[in-house]
Amino acid sequence: MSIDGKLFKPIIEFISKNKLDFNGSTMIDSYLLAMTLSTLPDLSSEDVEKISRNHSKILDLKLKAFHMLPMAKKYSLEVFVKNTMIFYDYFTSVLIVDLGDETNKPLFHALRKIRYSRNGEEE
Repeated sequence: MSIDGKLFKPIIEFISKNKLDFNGSTMIDSYLLAMTLSTLPDLSSEDVEKISRNHSKILDLKLKAFHMLPMAKKYSLEVFVKNTMIFYDYFTSVLIVDLGDETNKPLFHALRKIRYSRNGEEE
């Protein structure tokens, strides 16, 4: 397994366990947006949903503009928002609550470091 595979293994396991929809290959966009938003401690769920909804519309434009027809046909704005919210809840719960082994994985250590560096706080 590559370094990227080891780092993102918790996400791969989470996708598999929760049987999330790949949504026209926009799953990566969903979890990257959720990771970014999870490092911003002052966001509400409503804020995350609004940002996700706007981002889903931008993705829709991209898929249509670049004539990515197979992906565009399978893409759903609502599924994108749903996936992003699921990932956001997962990331923030692991960052905020100590979940034992899950909390200590390198991905969450890195996200926690980003989250607290934005606040000017130490981990």
